[in-house]
Amino acid sequence: MNPLPLPNTPKQNFKAIYVMSTPEERVEIINRIKNGSINTNVQTGIKAKWWSNKHHPEEDIPKNIYLIGGGVTLMELHGRYNVKYARTPLDWHAFSGYTRELIMQGIMREVKP
Repeated sequence: MNPLPLPNTPKQNFKAIYVMSTPEERVEIINRIKNGSINTNVQTGIKAKWWSNKHHPEEDIPKNIYLIGGGVTLMELHGRYNVKYARTPLDWHAFSGYTRELIMQGIMREVKP
């Protein structure tokens, strides 16, 4: 059984189209992560410095996902990632973990019709 998402925690919509924040917005989000003014909100509560490791937007995988761009579904984005970075492809489970964090950070946003 999957637990429900916490309030105000965006749930990934695998059928939706996602776009990336502007470069300026991304820099602002990164600065807020670095100074601790935003943290992740997981099932066990707020986790300070959760994004200071592999899910930090400046790390290679999140940065590469951002640089591929948006305007596609998560599945299409996953395909583009694996084509571009074929030497280090990501399985779906790992990729969706990175996109989940990018959505929570506000770097990826679902396009609302």
